[in-house]
Amino acid sequence: MSEVLIFLLGLVCGWLICLLSGNHLREQAEKQDFQSQLKTYDTIFEQYVDQLTEKQEEIRKEIQTWLQNAKRVAGQPSRGFRINQEKANQVLELINQGYNTVEVAQKLGLGVGEVELIQQLKNSEITH
Repeated sequence: MSEVLIFLLGLVCGWLICLLSGNHLREQAEKQDFQSQLKTYDTIFEQYVDQLTEKQEEIRKEIQTWLQNAKRVAGQPSRGFRINQEKANQVLELINQGYNTVEVAQKLGLGVGEVELIQQLKNSEITH
């Protein structure tokens, strides 16, 4: 009877060892799979960071170009915009007589914005 008991005890121990080693092997496989997934995600993340860095550099260069163009344009004298002095005098004379900007624009055949601009430029000239 003790031989049967020893045999059964050995059988149970063997079964437990197989069960535990199977779980351990499964956990190891899952851990390796997880590490593999982490490496994949890390590679993808690095690619995105590289793309963002490249895009940032492109944007920085474009901003530099815009700044250089703005400085160049700002340094050039204005060639296309001139106020007709006679027209400006007529506008200012009518405003001094008490006409509002809409009335002045209608009388002289100008846009209201143009009349307002002439008035603002004259006011700016007076304050400076």
